[in-house]
Amino acid sequence: MTGKEKSLLVADELLLYTIGLINRKDLIADQLQEYKKVKGLPGAKREIAYLPLYFALEDFIVKNKPSVAAKIFTKESLRKDIKKHIQADKLGDRLKLIFLLEPEQAFYLYRIHIQDLVNFIIKNLGVQVLQKIAREGAKGTILAGAKVDTYGLDFKGLYQKIVRTTGKKPTLGRITTSFKALYSLLYEEISESFGKKTASDLIIKNFSFIKSYYDYDLAARFLRVVPGDILEAERLAFLSKKELKKKVIERTQEIEKAKAKDEALLASIGDGMIATDKSEKVMIINQSAEEMFGCKAQDVMGKKWSGILTVEDERNNVIPSGERPVQLVLSSGKKMTVTDYYYVRKDKTRFPTAITASPIILNRAVIGVIMVFRDITKEKELDRAKTEFVSLASHQLRTPLTAINWSAEMILAENFGRLKKNQEKNLKRIYNQSQRMVKLVDALLDTSRIDLGTLVIELEPTDLKSVANSVIDELGSQIKNKRLKIKKSYSQGLPIIDVDPKLIRIVFQNLLSNAVKYTPDKGSVNLTIKKQKPDILIKVSDTGYGIPKDQQSKIFTKLFRADNVKEKDPDGTGLGLYIVKSVMDQSGGRIWFESIEDRGTTFYVTIPLSGMKKKKGTKRLISN
Repeated sequence: MTGKEKSLLVADELLLYTIGLINRKDLIADQLQEYKKVKGLPGAKREIAYLPLYFALEDFIVKNKPSVAAKIFTKESLRKDIKKHIQADKLGDRLKLIFLLEPEQAFYLYRIHIQDLVNFIIKNLGVQVLQKIAREGAKGTILAGAKVDTYGLDFKGLYQKIVRTTGKKPTLGRITTSFKALYSLLYEEISESFGKKTASDLIIKNFSFIKSYYDYDLAARFLRVVPGDILEAERLAFLSKKELKKKVIERTQEIEKAKAKDEALLASIGDGMIATDKSEKVMIINQSAEEMFGCKAQDVMGKKWSGILTVEDERNNVIPSGERPVQLVLSSGKKMTVTDYYYVRKDKTRFPTAITASPIILNRAVIGVIMVFRDITKEKELDRAKTEFVSLASHQLRTPLTAINWSAEMILAENFGRLKKNQEKNLKRIYNQSQRMVKLVDALLDTSRIDLGTLVIELEPTDLKSVANSVIDELGSQIKNKRLKIKKSYSQGLPIIDVDPKLIRIVFQNLLSNAVKYTPDKGSVNLTIKKQKPDILIKVSDTGYGIPKDQQSKIFTKLFRADNVKEKDPDGTGLGLYIVKSVMDQSGGRIWFESIEDRGTTFYVTIPLSGMKKKKGTKRLISN
């Protein structure tokens, strides 16, 4: 059997094996019919005809995975599989080329299709001219070892020789540069002797064959060695497509890497994370959020977040969807943090969360929200334990302090005999410090009752003007000593509303006593009470020291006192405004303030005209 016959036999095996990879009988029958048509052709024509038939099969199997082939293939994995089952190195050059890897594939492509130009020169100009061109064109390139004979340029074994000699494969760029130089010299020689059109037609014929019988990649590869401006349009079209394809592949890989990185990052975040679009529909939910809320990603993706789980406050009141962070951030475009919401899972279990919601902004427009959730059950339990400890400790402290007060009062009243001046002075100091301690303990007890949820709110019809006037009368001596101006402004027809009189008194006491305490001598304090539907508005303003801007966010927190007043009044507890804020929050009212340092502060309180919310509990506040 000749080498040509052997190569055709292997070519038959190639086609039959590739057809055999198809797992549908109807498709196999169609492909076998095409194969039989080609098999009847004579040797050289049959090998050429097998080229488009193989590429059609390859394209068919790779693109129609997995319904066509028995397994999933890429172009590269299919060719690798074929090489395991047939002797691809025994195929004729044109078919063998398909199964070579770069850069050897490029070497074979160029050397096979340069022969048309070589043969033309031998036939029309002679071997001597070819030898001259070969010497000049191959000089200093990897083609220097090519032999010239009456059959043309002999590159047989040259690639392997280069690898053996240098110990490494030649680069793709060097192969392309070397062949392009040789192609250019052959093209120029034919152009000078027979005209540019004849030379161009030979190149175009070569390219047309490759484009018709090979795949896109090989056609684009051949264009890299085409000299001059021949096939410029095709070159631009093919190479731009090639580059586009390369960029698409690179970009796809970048996106896949970025996606994998983002997914890994989201999975590694211990806190729950959910992203919604501007319609509040869930776009992303990480694994921690799934576990936290007891739901699967496939059950929530594309659905409105507000419709998936119930949100409640500490007293089990449902938070309307319009008042939840996602809606507030979408409407305001501002970041917000919430620490007192409870989510109710589908199994009815309830847990507290700290939520940070931030707007997603594109071109100055809010297009969605990212929310980070942290389960603060342990923090709440710890806070409750601390509050219970404070409550217990305060109760234990109150009894001996009360005894000290009573004893000091009786001694000061000289029930046990007359006192010397220095005895009276020191005893008054003891009594005053004891009174201060009692106030602190009472404030701590009130705070613990608020935090533990045991505070009771009992409503009675109450005249707010009378409560306010009573508190101002109590502060009369301080007001007189500091020569402050007190201005009261009560709108006519103020209704008597249902409030807890003790709690509303605590509100007035804290706001008015702070205004008096933190306003310098000869300053002024204004109190306004007016109807502002649907509420009663209470406004207390002063011309005092004000609150530093960088500390205003902490003003309603426990035990906080602004730096600019600590020296002026060291006796404050830092609990009064926390208690007032908690009372208003739990009774359905609101409190806020405006302040400029060294110019004064204005506190605003609103109470619904319908009255405070009643609340069941076991304890009342102690502070007076």
